[in-house]
Parts: sequence; C-alpha cells; structure tokens
Amino acid sequence: MEHKINIDNLSTKNKKPFKVHISNMSGKLQGIQAINQNTTTNSYCQKQSKNQLITFKLKKHDGKIMLENYCLIAEKNPRCNIALWTKRIDVTNKFFNNRTKPKNLILVFSNSKVNKIIYKVPKYFDKVFNNVDSDKFIQEQNCFGKCIDCLKCYDHDKENIIIEPIKKYSKNKEEVKSICEKCYSFEMLQGHRKNCQSAFDRNEILADRLLTNEELPIINAHSFRIHGHGEIITETRRAI
Repeated sequence: MEHKINIDNLSTKNKKPFKVHISNMSGKLQGIQAINQNTTTNSYCQKQSKNQLITFKLKKHDGKIMLENYCLIAEKNPRCNIALWTKRIDVTNKFFNNRTKPKNLILVFSNSKVNKIIYKVPKYFDKVFNNVDSDKFIQEQNCFGKCIDCLKCYDHDKENIIIEPIKKYSKNKEEVKSICEKCYSFEMLQGHRKNCQSAFDRNEILADRLLTNEELPIINAHSFRIHGHGEIITETRRAI
C-alpha cells in the first residue's frame, strides 16, 4: 500500500517557520529525545532491508543539506551532546572533508553486520555501535539496559566501541547477517507505530533546504539523538 504524504510539508514555499518534529523515545530509549526520519520511505534503508516499497519519484541529494542542518542544530545547542547514528560513511566523508564538526556532535557509526565487530573508529566518527548474538562475544558486550542510565554513546569520555547483544529473531534461531534485514524501525513503522510516519515525514525537509536560525530547535537536554529511526536522506520525494 502506498504511503500518502502531505507534500506541503516538504515545500520550501511555506511561509510559516518550519518546526522540527522531536520525538520522545520509548522502550530502551525512554528518556531520550530524538529527531527521526521515516525509514520506510528512505531508499537506502529499503535497499538494505530488501523491502522495495518506493512508489513515488525521487529527487537526488548528496546529503550535505541534511548534515549541515544537523551541524547547525548542534551549534545552536552547545551544552547538549548530540549523537548522530548513521551507516553512510560515503556521505559523511565527503561532507566533513570540507566542514568542521561541532565538538558536541558525536558521530556513531552503526555497523550493520551482525557478529562482525569493528574495533577501529572510521574517519570523522567518534564511536562504533556493533550488534552481536546474545550468546557470542559475551565478555565484550557492554550495552545493556536503558540508554539514559548509560550514555556511552552520548559522552566523548566513555567507551568508543559499543557492543550490544541482540535476541534471535525467531524460534528457529534464524541467523541474521545484517541488522538491516530485521530492522526494528521498519517493522515498527509498518506495524504498531505506523501513526508516527506522518510526523517523521515532516523532518524530510531537513534534506531539502537549510533551516533558518529561527527554525533551529532549542534542546533542553544533556543528551539528544539523531536517527532513533531513519538514516541520512540522499533522495527526497516528489508527487507523482
């Protein structure tokens, strides 16, 4: 089924100042606020998860506008540690080759390969987030409980190699090579969190144009997340 979007939310001609949608996260992320994107309409996420749902035309971007907006948000909120999760090294390398990364913007490389721990932090990144089966690498696992009680990913002075145990995805203990194949965000946004899609859609404008200073959100928190859902957008949607 095609997901209907309000194309007015993506328009640069809207005279009213755009308001970034900020989510109050739940579950493991309870207590953390985040800027999220719609995973189910992100072409990169669809390819990685092998769910081909795109039913609209796409305008290609290089991700620079979105990353610049995230940098501007970090600079507007210097006392807040803002952790940005992404797998798009190809995008971040090109961008930060020509842009100084704000000190309070923590880049977390999200390693999609299960049980393939990356111990070397990529260029421009600050941390690596790995996933392993709960019965493997037991002594190296260091991600448990609520994020708000840990904050390893939100603190430069804490560990930079994060290893989270994940549960098997079926009673048959199906082996999953890539975390994207069983993307929690994809499943949630197509299921019990489907009503969140329209709110996340609004944030797609972050890839289309730079926010004005008035539109940059003020974050009253010590720690904040970018991409509890979603990924850097390199293709935005157009009406068919």
